[in-house]
Amino acid sequence: IAITPGTLIDLATFGGLIIQVSLEEGAMQVVDQTVSTAVRDIDPEVIQLVRDTFIRIYNNLETKK
Repeated sequence: IAITPGTLIDLATFGGLIIQVSLEEGAMQVVDQTVSTAVRDIDPEVIQLVRDTFIRIYNNLETKK
């Protein structure tokens, strides 16, 4: 299945997989907009740190439902 930006999907069907991908893409966008290329090249863990923060926020929201 090809999913393009703006496609409406039922996230429950994918068991959170699409949300995980969206969080990772969001983290990469934040890093791209806030960190210089030199820092990104030197410290590849920055993307993972930002992504993990988004995942923690999402998980906290899910547990409060």
